[in-house]
Amino acid sequence: YITIMSANVNQIALYLLLALLLLAALGISFYALLVAYVRWKYAHLPSPKTTSFFVGHAYELEQFKRRGNGENPRDELYIEWAFEVGNVYVIFLYWRSVVVVLNPADVETVSLSSLHKNTIIANSFANLFGVRLLGNGLFTIATYEVWKPRRKLYESAFNVSHLKGLIPNFSKSVDLFLSKLAPLADGKTKVPLKRYMRDSAVDVISEVMFSSDFNTEWRDKASTPRPGSEQGLSYLMGEANRGIEMSYLYPFFKFLHPFEAQHFREVARTLRTIGSNCIQARIKALENNESIHFDILSHILRAAASNELPDFESLVDDFITFYLGGVETTANTLLFAVIQVHQHPDVLE
Repeated sequence: YITIMSANVNQIALYLLLALLLLAALGISFYALLVAYVRWKYAHLPSPKTTSFFVGHAYELEQFKRRGNGENPRDELYIEWAFEVGNVYVIFLYWRSVVVVLNPADVETVSLSSLHKNTIIANSFANLFGVRLLGNGLFTIATYEVWKPRRKLYESAFNVSHLKGLIPNFSKSVDLFLSKLAPLADGKTKVPLKRYMRDSAVDVISEVMFSSDFNTEWRDKASTPRPGSEQGLSYLMGEANRGIEMSYLYPFFKFLHPFEAQHFREVARTLRTIGSNCIQARIKALENNESIHFDILSHILRAAASNELPDFESLVDDFITFYLGGVETTANTLLFAVIQVHQHPDVLE
């Protein structure tokens, strides 16, 4: 009897093992077919070579990150791929696809046309590992019909005539930036200029858009500047960008790195708290007819009074969107201008 029972148990264990192997084979086959389908779907677009069928270009991105010494070397790889296959190409991250557009004219076409956005990328920005980040903001709204009226609400605030009135705010940030660089201009000290530009860009956006001082350490003239410090908004923005990158490059990141994912969640909560407090204070000041700053936030809230104002959380979404969308673009534009001036001594003189 014992012998028979033992044989039955062994048979059951064997059947279970075979069933598990069959399920694994079916899962791998389904995943392989899904990957093959996605690559077939985008076969009309050029794509850089990849050495891994199952993970796609995520492997090349990770290897390049490990080899690089720059702050964000993956950006350099995107440019290398552009030289290889052109300014519009597709990369594959596991079972997902991302169309990369680097030509300025094409970027404008994609951004302003009725083309629907990639929901995978939009969702990576909307929620950072389950915590709302950009939510339902201008960048993450996937449908053109919903996006267009929201954008129209902000158009007047970014009108040239209105922006000219904000030059004193901008000049204030520029003066602070120069005061930070002056002690380092001895011809010997190496300055991480891009980091300083990024911190300055955060300060510019804070002044011009919200007349607020969020990057506290950068504005502390008594302290030695430490770009990207945890005490400044620049650090939070950098971490938010890093978290977004991890969320779409590595679909299982929150399971494999739970503590780091929790860190990114806290970053998202902190950013939303900063935005919420800033907007609430300004709305209260407007309701009480208090004297308020001449900045973009006040202009938007006044303009919205005669239109349908987005719900409060959507305003916070756009608050963070303006920062994440404006910091790198502003910093890179300023850095490009500095390089161009340096390369033309007559203009510098």
